[in-house]
Amino acid sequence: MSKKNNKTTRARLHQFDLKREKDEVEKKEKKKQIKTDKLKVKVGKVKVGKKFKKGKLSEEAKAAVKKSAMEIDA
Repeated sequence: MSKKNNKTTRARLHQFDLKREKDEVEKKEKKKQIKTDKLKVKVGKVKVGKKFKKGKLSEEAKAAVKKSAMEIDA
């Protein structure tokens, strides 16, 4: 077998591809979550069932949103 088709090499490449795909999915989910959190902070409305009710996020919730936004930027 050539070096390119070596079983261990193929196995490592396969594991690397799986890890990369998993990381991409996690990154997209984080971005989506941060986007929704930012919308909640800006709009100031909370969805309850099918209706939106006005409400304010606590200071802790706002801090958590800012922290998660910093993680993605970094």
